[in-house]
Amino acid sequence: MRSWKTGYSSTLDFWQYSVYFTYTRKYLESLDWVDGTLVGIIGGSYGGYMVAEALAFEPEAFKESRYDEMGDPEIIKPMLVVQGANDPRVLQVESDELVAGVQSNEVPVEYLVFPDEGHGFRKRENHITASDAYVKFLDIYLKGER
Repeated sequence: MRSWKTGYSSTLDFWQYSVYFTYTRKYLESLDWVDGTLVGIIGGSYGGYMVAEALAFEPEAFKESRYDEMGDPEIIKPMLVVQGANDPRVLQVESDELVAGVQSNEVPVEYLVFPDEGHGFRKRENHITASDAYVKFLDIYLKGER
């Protein structure tokens, strides 16, 4: 069973999260009002880290995602990474490396960096820009609208 240390000072067993991702996906697919082929995953901060984990280790569970401290991820699904350049918790260099790794797999990855933001966006125009990017990304990769 794989374990590692995170920047959040806890040891995680990915098996636990793998079960969570798998059964969450199965639950969503069981709902008659959910199209099981159109399931994505989104998260910010530690949730973003978990998105990267899910895509690296459970790539078939999701159609697409957004947000590496886990080595060399084999992410094979489209990804949107949104980063504040002044973030003291999630350093831009970490997101740069994640994006480069996904690009090296020839997987679509969109990378949006806000030079005037840190951890969590405070400026209204940046919230709007990020929200628009999320919607556009989901429209392209979940709905297939180009």
